[in-house]
Amino acid sequence: MPAGRSSIWRPPNKTLTRTIDAEFWFTVTWDPVAMIGTLSGEAEAKYDAELKVENLPKVTVPAPGGAAVKFEPSVGGKLTGENRRKFPVVGILALDDSGSGTLVLADEVARRARRSAAWLRH
Repeated sequence: MPAGRSSIWRPPNKTLTRTIDAEFWFTVTWDPVAMIGTLSGEAEAKYDAELKVENLPKVTVPAPGGAAVKFEPSVGGKLTGENRRKFPVVGILALDDSGSGTLVLADEVARRARRSAAWLRH
């Protein structure tokens, strides 16, 4: 299962960390004449995030009778609930004569199609 972790925001006393765990599968329908396969499948990603704030000022104030009132703030939190998403995996697999291949997933396929369509209009 591929996973990623990054701290994306880090002022002096704050850290926001996001993680993602992903599982995916796909099948390829192969055209041996064109040496191209169409790819379809599904991916599921689980997201998580945690905010930590450290080194906040602490205050102790004397109270009557020799007691003291302490203020030691703690701030932070995690995502709660079900943070899973499913999305389709769609693309094209193309091989050249040497057997080396290129896998282009749907977002890239759409971008290339838009670029080709724009080029054809001009």
